[in-house]
Amino acid sequence: MMSWQKYNIQFLLTAIMALVFFSSCIDETTAPEEEPVVSDDKVQLELFTRIDPYNIPNARSMANEYYVDTKPWILVFKGNDAKFAEAVQVIEVSGINKRYAVLTKQSEPCWLLILANPQDYFYTSATQSYTYSVGTLGTALQDKSLSEACRMLRTQPLNNPQTTIPFVNATNSIPLPMSHVEDLPDGINESTKIGSSTQQIELTRAVARAEIVDNSANSRFDFKGITMVANASRQGLLHNFTGTLENIPGEQTEYRHDASYSADIAQAVLDGTEKNTTASPVYLYEAKDQSDIYLIIRATYDGEECFYKLAIVDGEGTRMDIKRNQRYIFNITHVRGIGYYSVADAKESLASNTNLDYTITVRDESSYEISSNNDYYMGVSNSHYIVYGDVGTTREFHAFTLSTDCIRPFPDKRTITVSPGLTLTNPGTNELPIVTNTSPEKTEIKLRLDAAFSTGTVKLELGNLDKTINIERRDRLSRLENTLTFPEFYCLSGYVEEDDAKNWIQLHSSSGARDVTDQIIVEDGVIKIYVTRNSSGKRYGTVYLTTIQNPGTSASHIVRIKIYITQQEVINV
Repeated sequence: MMSWQKYNIQFLLTAIMALVFFSSCIDETTAPEEEPVVSDDKVQLELFTRIDPYNIPNARSMANEYYVDTKPWILVFKGNDAKFAEAVQVIEVSGINKRYAVLTKQSEPCWLLILANPQDYFYTSATQSYTYSVGTLGTALQDKSLSEACRMLRTQPLNNPQTTIPFVNATNSIPLPMSHVEDLPDGINESTKIGSSTQQIELTRAVARAEIVDNSANSRFDFKGITMVANASRQGLLHNFTGTLENIPGEQTEYRHDASYSADIAQAVLDGTEKNTTASPVYLYEAKDQSDIYLIIRATYDGEECFYKLAIVDGEGTRMDIKRNQRYIFNITHVRGIGYYSVADAKESLASNTNLDYTITVRDESSYEISSNNDYYMGVSNSHYIVYGDVGTTREFHAFTLSTDCIRPFPDKRTITVSPGLTLTNPGTNELPIVTNTSPEKTEIKLRLDAAFSTGTVKLELGNLDKTINIERRDRLSRLENTLTFPEFYCLSGYVEEDDAKNWIQLHSSSGARDVTDQIIVEDGVIKIYVTRNSSGKRYGTVYLTTIQNPGTSASHIVRIKIYITQQEVINV
């Protein structure tokens, strides 16, 4: 069965703010020394962008997953039919170390398609390519609507076969293509804002990543690496406007080192007591479940080289879609015997290899909510904490985890402030911890809830960044069956944290229970937490929910909720 494992990898790294201003009046090849002169029909805007990273540190065998180019392209669409209006590239002004461009003022509603980290070419089909320029974008997008443009604009195709991991080469890592659509219902004018220094636009990567972790603890089995990937998509859409996979390019390729599979494309390395390819992930463009993508890994069993086939399937053996910006972690749980003699034999084997058991964990977002500027970031594991505990009692709780790479000891704005009814117990003072030795600095924020406490907040301030975490206490659950719902939140996914809690806490969709109940991804915004009847002592468990504000709009952003559940014990009379 597919399990949602809490994998001990940091999902944080220095978030990047690209401080940019728009211009269509400057030479695009030379960085000017002064700010451009803005004519009356233009407006100078400021853009703040960031990307929530998958992992740190960045290694040579990984793509540059967190980098945001300083010169993204901005495609403007206007009117009720969202027709293409203009293309602008951000320009850096070297004299003042700022980035400028100018957009034409618009009184009609507008949408901005932001394309960061552009490749050398963009494609409008499997074979038609263009270099990025105002002219080529204008030609390709003439009379096109935003939705039409998103269905048409593609990445550069991979080679066939692809003999290296995409976006990785021998000397350096390559930035991943990223995108975002920003809705400007009031048009473009002097008061238009596109994000802010503390609430930056979150870009989305155009690819997913896959990695393999050997948790089998089988001394007879030695995982060597990923030998090949079959039926991978050759191209991706620059931006998936609908989130569906109906319009993705259909051509496929094979990742391999060479035709004889003499070496692996991603080598496994020993990390503590396990071997994994976390430092050498495989990047994949989006693909529908029927694409039949699978990986073949190399290993030795009792010293003999062999190969195993790993398909991308859920706990029921059903093939899964590959979606952008998601992380697919293959967890090898049990090895029963030797694999296949050759890659050719492994290709012919069933998707569910009888000698190797594995689960796939899908992470669809970063583990932290991040505020950042161009100097440092501040992130929290969750911005909402709900405790189902004994009302009228005083107890300490781990409310959230704080992470930052800040090294600056701000004398005034470096504080943790709690509302009445809450007492900060860790850290020992209200001074927000910053990096002293190892970056990032991670701190468990612990609070004592007074007996009368019901709702409150924790406010974090670090220089010009701030974040508010909402805290709630609700009464503990009875020993009977309980179903918790959260209609105030639009849910995307969830998982149960503790292994023992997975036996009595189940996550259900709106239609009821599924075969896998310790993790869930839904499409209608509804997740129900079902708590089974208690027949023993008091028990505790933690559930994380990932939710989204303003679903269906480009202004939406991720909100993570931590729910601590206490269930009453059986009282013998």
